[in-house]
Amino acid sequence: MEISAVHRLPRRADVAREQLRGVGLALRREATVAAGVLALASILIVWAQLRGEGALDLAPEMGIPIALLALLLPMAVWKGEGPASRSYHHAMPVEIGAHAVARGLAGLVWMLGAAGAYFGWMALVAAGTGGWVDSEPWFRWAGPVVGAVALYLLGTALALRAVHPWRWIGGAVVGHTFLRALAGPGGDMPLFRAADRVLSGRYGLYTLLSGSAPVHVHKWNDLYGEVNYATRVPNAGVWMVSAWLWIAIAITLFFWAAYRQPEA
Repeated sequence: MEISAVHRLPRRADVAREQLRGVGLALRREATVAAGVLALASILIVWAQLRGEGALDLAPEMGIPIALLALLLPMAVWKGEGPASRSYHHAMPVEIGAHAVARGLAGLVWMLGAAGAYFGWMALVAAGTGGWVDSEPWFRWAGPVVGAVALYLLGTALALRAVHPWRWIGGAVVGHTFLRALAGPGGDMPLFRAADRVLSGRYGLYTLLSGSAPVHVHKWNDLYGEVNYATRVPNAGVWMVSAWLWIAIAITLFFWAAYRQPEA
């Protein structure tokens, strides 16, 4: 008699609920630390306002740090479960790839909930200090949220494939810093220019997070003549293309990593 005839496979809804519960329990320590840091920052903001140093205005850029932290969150979701520690996944009633997808999406739900709570709390702090919510275009507010989703999925793909994902992220930061130093002030180095386009190019990461695209401005100055400089301006069309590219790449890598995990 086949095993499936005796033990029914769990439904997808049951798997999703169990993963939400398990990931939530796994993130308790990180959530406590984050809540403590946010509470301390709020106290400092209120204290500064009481001293007459100005109110807090809620702006889209305040969501960028949360989006960057979303890249690191999968390391907490999968802590203690590197590729060499997942052999027990083969004994579960859910296929290993589907299990990885369910666990990753459960972490994404918790991340989005935390981002919503963060913005809600900061809106309360802004109101309490006499500040206001900046009247920015909708895509400027969507940028940090969509960016957080993309970075979380990319971080999950890295956590599923790499034995030490922290080293890859740290190595990328150090490598970019090293290339910047080698390229010099003009940035005249092909490898650095390629890396810089990924981060701050027209459809780069900063465009995704901020909703602002880079432009070159040419102005005439009576003292210095023609002045050329680079700045950023909100651009819905460029942002939507950037969002589509980053989300498509992130989803592709997420599913590829989930169903092509290295053998334990």
